[in-house]
Amino acid sequence: MKNNFYLIRIMIPFLVMTLLQVHCTKDPLDTVRKKIPAEFQYLAGIFDGDGVGAGFTMGPVTVLFNQTGDKYAWIEDGVILSERGLNDSLSLFKKDVLGSVGAAIINFPKQLYLFDRTGSQYTVVELDARIAHAQWANTNFFRFNAYTFTTHDWGKNDSCPFSTIGSIWYDKTDRICGPYLTDYGAFIMSNGTGNLMANYQIATATFSEVKSINHYELFECGDQNAESNGILKHLLPLASIDAVVDYFGPDQALQGEIFFLMDGRQFGYQAFGTGVFMGPYDLY
Repeated sequence: MKNNFYLIRIMIPFLVMTLLQVHCTKDPLDTVRKKIPAEFQYLAGIFDGDGVGAGFTMGPVTVLFNQTGDKYAWIEDGVILSERGLNDSLSLFKKDVLGSVGAAIINFPKQLYLFDRTGSQYTVVELDARIAHAQWANTNFFRFNAYTFTTHDWGKNDSCPFSTIGSIWYDKTDRICGPYLTDYGAFIMSNGTGNLMANYQIATATFSEVKSINHYELFECGDQNAESNGILKHLLPLASIDAVVDYFGPDQALQGEIFFLMDGRQFGYQAFGTGVFMGPYDLY
């Protein structure tokens, strides 16, 4: 009995230290998550601090690439289902001829344009984005070819105003308080440093004038029966961006856009129709 008493005295400090260690090893990302809106909390800690450099969406599926451009994450309904290196044996992008990804856009539903990390080369990938749900482990979902192109090939007669592309995303009529028009199709492309942008009309393969990224308009949709349709225009309060990705609501309806900045280590967002930029929020 006496021996048991001494054993207990020896063990108590050890148990106390163990409990303190368990308490102190609480997930450090909990603090980060608490500061991020619930629908984006999956972004906390993504890519272990490397930041987000590119991404695209396919309805409930979001695919993000790290800032270095050599890893990707497949996300469905706010859950990261797979995070791999591009050259991983189970990677969906292991056949990508570029070796890295620095910008991406879906020309829905059959084409995916991938730019490399330098922003000077791109390739065209075939897919069917309408069936993207639960395809995160299907290594044949994307169909790559051996052809690469440069920014000189984008648009008519070498008309691309940028030698490198930093990000590319759809210019959506949802953003300007209007219904979707089937005859409207345009991308917005930023330069490699993310401080300039130009609108690219898909049908005519032509560009608009180049503007600073902080001239990107955020539309506040008011009373559609009021003078000027009740629409107010605000400007994006950012000097540069790294990537822009759509986000969808629980009903799979398009909700707004996510903007990644500061080497992809922060993000902000705008919900369509509000005219308000929320953020920035830290990822780490």
